[in-house]
Amino acid sequence: MTMSDGRMSKARESLIQQFIDALAQDQLPWTKGWVDLEPPVNAEQNRRYSGVNRLVLSLAASQKGFSDNRWCTFATAKRNGWHVKKGEKGSPIEIWKVYRTDTKETLDFLEARRLLQDNPELKPYFRPFSKNYTVFNAQQLEGIPPLEKKEVSHEKVDASQFVTQALNSMGVDVIHGGSRAYYELLSDSIHIPEPSQFLSQYEYNATLLHETCHATGHSSRLNRDMRGSFGSEKYAKEELRAEISSAFLMQDLGLKYDDKHIENHKAYIQSWISVLKKDKNELFSAIKDAHGISDYVNKQAEKNIEVKIKEMELTDTSI
Repeated sequence: MTMSDGRMSKARESLIQQFIDALAQDQLPWTKGWVDLEPPVNAEQNRRYSGVNRLVLSLAASQKGFSDNRWCTFATAKRNGWHVKKGEKGSPIEIWKVYRTDTKETLDFLEARRLLQDNPELKPYFRPFSKNYTVFNAQQLEGIPPLEKKEVSHEKVDASQFVTQALNSMGVDVIHGGSRAYYELLSDSIHIPEPSQFLSQYEYNATLLHETCHATGHSSRLNRDMRGSFGSEKYAKEELRAEISSAFLMQDLGLKYDDKHIENHKAYIQSWISVLKKDKNELFSAIKDAHGISDYVNKQAEKNIEVKIKEMELTDTSI
């Protein structure tokens, strides 16, 4: 099924329902334990899933108690001599590819992006499409080799250094003081209480990371619409993007949410429910933007320090 027929994929329907159900219970879906897990990867090629699939599989792993971050389809399992355990139910994902109308070829997004970089005139011939697949976690399989216990890469990354370097590269001023944390568009600065006012260094880093994600919206960076006032639909949309992108980064860095962070963001819950019910595709627009935001912050942090986060192709082209 392609997205062009007007229907919504199972992965998207599943994610929307999880978000709305969680928000209705005053819970933030991205804080339900999945930041404690390694980002999901394809079991055969070890490629990270991104965007919608990253959220779907991270939430599924958290809810079902999976500690293994590897996933694959029934066909991939069979090809490798693995077997899905009887009675196990998989999780839906969507894989996007590009159909090239002039040569009748099907390309994955990575191939298409590389080709367009050198040949931008080919863009009119590229048609994106998606297909639905069901994937199973490694813990739902028999015969798959045990997960190799490697040194966790994000433990080598100092979160404070990471965020500081990203902000320095972006040219954003950080002003300490007061009792509130916020990004000010006009002065292009982040205002945040002194580190000593936070219950932990984790809380301070998580808050600063969230505001850093807001700062990417400046016209000199990713240029998002940042004009919404508190309580408005525009404000809710921007807050959703900052929350999801910071959740991606927190998972990469091994940061955990605490109760105070969750409590501070409950004020946005009703506006998020309203936005998502009004336009279900808004969630996926937010996820797409969040993926771009987290990628941008990662690249800024990497400019002058050696970030130890694993380099993997962030493309959903393998199943």
